Amino acid sequence: MREWLGAVATVLLAVLGLGLAVSPLRPAVLSRIPVGKGGAKVRLAVLASLLGALAFLAFVLLWAPHYRVMGPDSPTVVLGVTRAVTVQVKNDGLVAGTYRRSYTVDGYKRADLELHLDGRQRRTISLVLPLDLSPGAHTLALGGTEIAVMALRPADFRVGKLNVKPKVAKIGEAIEVRASVENVGDIGGTFPGVLTANGHRVEAYAAEIGPGQKASLYFNFERRGSGRCRLRLGNATTTVMVVKPVRLANGYILHRALFGGSGQVTFKNPYGSRWDGIALMVRSNAPRKPVIAVYVRAGGSCTVTGIPDGVYGVYFCLGRDWNTYTRDFLTTLERARYRAPFAFSTSSWTTSWTEYQVGWWDVWAITHYQRHTQTSNWTIYLNPIHQGRWMTAYVPSRRFPPVP
Repeated sequence: MREWLGAVATVLLAVLGLGLAVSPLRPAVLSRIPVGKGGAKVRLAVLASLLGALAFLAFVLLWAPHYRVMGPDSPTVVLGVTRAVTVQVKNDGLVAGTYRRSYTVDGYKRADLELHLDGRQRRTISLVLPLDLSPGAHTLALGGTEIAVMALRPADFRVGKLNVKPKVAKIGEAIEVRASVENVGDIGGTFPGVLTANGHRVEAYAAEIGPGQKASLYFNFERRGSGRCRLRLGNATTTVMVVKPVRLANGYILHRALFGGSGQVTFKNPYGSRWDGIALMVRSNAPRKPVIAVYVRAGGSCTVTGIPDGVYGVYFCLGRDWNTYTRDFLTTLERARYRAPFAFSTSSWTTSWTEYQVGWWDVWAITHYQRHTQTSNWTIYLNPIHQGRWMTAYVPSRRFPPVP
């Protein structure tokens, strides 16, 4: 509207000026000015004032420097990513000038801007956003122009608990990792999905996740070396132990905390070449603390001597791939216990008999004494089927006594 009014004033100024400048048109122009009885001089004065007013109006509306700020309508910015909002400042006048204005954010002054613009020139400038800008709506103001800005949080990915199976794996065994990833930001983004083991990249599955949405990731890999393996996916970490399984010698004593008795026990594992086993003996008053733990290979047997008198419970476990780190089998067939305890006792008694000898002149008697000792000697099978299922009971892993 301003430029249109300035253009109209300029046209009128040009028409009137042309009418006065051209001699044949001057009387017609002057005669149209209603001034009463003042005569030609009054008409000339009125015309001069009108021309001056039109010239002033044309200059102010069209020719003088006047500025316009053009920016995006309701732009969105991403915190930490978008550093500035770009706008254009245009000089709509025909004469050069200097644009001086203050730039504010939510009413707080940020900077003073000064731009030199030729007539009809436009320049692009960047309004720098504060580093501490909070999420939500904000108002940027440059001079009298306000720009409503919506600040959004960038894509922010939160990884839930890493579900790993198994937690203790053999060398070369497949390790499965499952995780849920949520985008708690205000905009969508790409989660790189890089799984690392001890700082080295294992696998990567990128996922596009929208704001407020979740995605499930699945990884499958194996390790060629033993040791502790620390897994990381985004902000979540966990540890997997990779071990090299061993097969201990038959009769290998894993733990022993009692000596000095006379009893003995023979453990037999009649499973042939299929499953090795461990046998545990515990005191009745401390069922979670084995006093004897022995390794019995499949198809083998071993005898433990020096068992003191007492009542003992017996647990056994059958499996493969013994792991010295967890003191357990990596692959377990069954864990069980004998329902009835085993009593070890030692009893002693003495017997005597008399021997008579006859000589030439006398008869005498010789009494002999003999000491007898009887000790307990148990044979226990690590096989509920061999012993009879009714004699044993299944034991879950959480209640099985740990091997010290």
